[in-house]
Amino acid sequence: LQKASKSDQFFFVKTHELPEKDDLNPAIYLVRDGRDVIISYAHYILNDHNNIPTPPPEDPFGWAMDALINSSDQFGGWGAHVSAWTQRPAKTIVVRYENLLQPDSHLLVLQSIIAELNLTEVIKIIDPYPMPSFERLRSVDPVIYRKGKTGSWITEMSTENHLRFWKHYGDAMLKMGYKDDMDQLALRMDFAIKEVIAPENMQNLVQSE
Repeated sequence: LQKASKSDQFFFVKTHELPEKDDLNPAIYLVRDGRDVIISYAHYILNDHNNIPTPPPEDPFGWAMDALINSSDQFGGWGAHVSAWTQRPAKTIVVRYENLLQPDSHLLVLQSIIAELNLTEVIKIIDPYPMPSFERLRSVDPVIYRKGKTGSWITEMSTENHLRFWKHYGDAMLKMGYKDDMDQLALRMDFAIKEVIAPENMQNLVQSE
């Protein structure tokens, strides 16, 4: 960042880290429903065998979920990460992951970002290449490109972890405009009933996903 700031060129730097306190560069912050983030990251940790304790836990997925919800070791934790990037003094454009899943929205989002950064005279979008399909991306790296959908938390996050997540990150979720709508609540209730009646059904459902 220090080298880039001294150059006349434009650089786009991708990072998962928390922002530097003295960094005044503009940023594009991609935010996603924190529940889906936790689910996705838990799968990544297990598939990549990343920092799994020895001996491995009896319930690896439950262990990963618990660690990600309760710990701030992973990039500060979801809520702290959101707050740090959205409250920084430098210009920060927030883009919702869910909006990028809408058909034909990628180019419109990109054009909006370029305009908001006042880079329309610097960056020209001319005959853009079509975005690769998710199936194509998954064929290249199935660990990174696992599902590409929203709402996985509904059938993969236990009721206990869901309540714990909202206790930790409810304020950040509401600030970012995320909440349980009626359709999700209906599905969530059906899942919770299955947990109570037959807890083993939850594990079977998670594996089938």
